[in-house]
Amino acid sequence: MNELHVTVRYRDGSTARETLGVSRIVNCGRAWREPPPQEHREGWADHDQGPEPLVFPKPAHLLTTDSEVWVNTWNTYGEAEFVLFPTADAVYVAVGVDAKDRRAAEFDLNVGNTTVPSVVSDEVWVLEDVRDGWDDIELRSWTGSDGEWEPYQVASLSTFLEPEPFLDAVEAKLDTGLEGTAVWSSTVGTVDDAVQGPNPYPSVREGAFYAAQLFDPASNRRLVTQFDVRVTDWLPRSEP
Repeated sequence: MNELHVTVRYRDGSTARETLGVSRIVNCGRAWREPPPQEHREGWADHDQGPEPLVFPKPAHLLTTDSEVWVNTWNTYGEAEFVLFPTADAVYVAVGVDAKDRRAAEFDLNVGNTTVPSVVSDEVWVLEDVRDGWDDIELRSWTGSDGEWEPYQVASLSTFLEPEPFLDAVEAKLDTGLEGTAVWSSTVGTVDDAVQGPNPYPSVREGAFYAAQLFDPASNRRLVTQFDVRVTDWLPRSEP
């Protein structure tokens, strides 16, 4: 089991330390309230799991709150998502960047999900604290290089399935309960796409860093995560 040591930041401003035990990561796809237009659904039949959302596994040890991710090639890309951590006492909310090696993911998504750690914020909210204003929470991300932040993705959480039916749909596809599962929301289009909202195949970028945030306007609070992508440099290589 992977253990994440996080700070729970409550709506009233108080905080508490919590250790989240993670036995599995579930990467979801198509977990939206409304699908994209028909003309943007090419390739959907490639992953036939029945009703949405799609569910893909990722090993639990590939989850971190670190500020650096070490990889072997510059083919690493990330996608911003919200992350739910169901526990016996509460459901916690984090923001994260799901990262993969592009070439591995294009070959086989399950292979891609074993290549690069995914990063989540080291602060979390309690879902109950933000549930009333859930739809107004904004997911936003940036990427770039040489310290230049470039807008990357943006969406309100009204784009996605509501938390309770989302978790129920995920649990229905698992052979185990949800406790100990890090449930990733699925992704949305990037600023480079014609489709800005639901988009199963966004125009992802390989970046030297990624940053993502959830902003709750009702309480003027935000969760943030940021990390640098570092390529191993201690062995000569013939190609990037």
